[in-house]
Amino acid sequence: MADAFALECFLPFRLQLVANRLTRIMERACRPLGLSAPGWRIMALLGQTGAIPLREILTRSAMDKVRVSRAARQLRAQGYIEHQTVADDRRRVILQLTPRGREVCRDLTRAVLDLQTMFVRIVGSEEYKLFEQMLDRFESQVKTAESPACKPIAPVAALAVGTYPA
Repeated sequence: MADAFALECFLPFRLQLVANRLTRIMERACRPLGLSAPGWRIMALLGQTGAIPLREILTRSAMDKVRVSRAARQLRAQGYIEHQTVADDRRRVILQLTPRGREVCRDLTRAVLDLQTMFVRIVGSEEYKLFEQMLDRFESQVKTAESPACKPIAPVAALAVGTYPA
């Protein structure tokens, strides 16, 4: 059947599979540091930004609140991060690395950069740059498409046969 759907060829599915596999690779690399996938993402954000509101971590990491809260609790128990509530708004929580957390974050940065170097070597630097450009375009279009102001994407099946959106 010429128009049969093949899940393994569907771009969102393939991207999710690759993302899951990369997350497992990162988890393995971060296991000696005692970091889970959500944990290393939080640590990397804190290492990059310093003190940051919990809400911003949610936004920038695209993780759900429960996952971030659990990981933050674990990181606090490990002595890697500390949190402060804002005096005039007790619901607002600011996270930051402890001195021990900064040490772990330096090791995390080395591990992440080693993996990034490996990924670039796999495809070559020129292809990797092209891949990044393509990801940037996809990301931009997806952000636009998920905006409440944007009209829903019309499935190709709903369009006249042989025509595609520009």
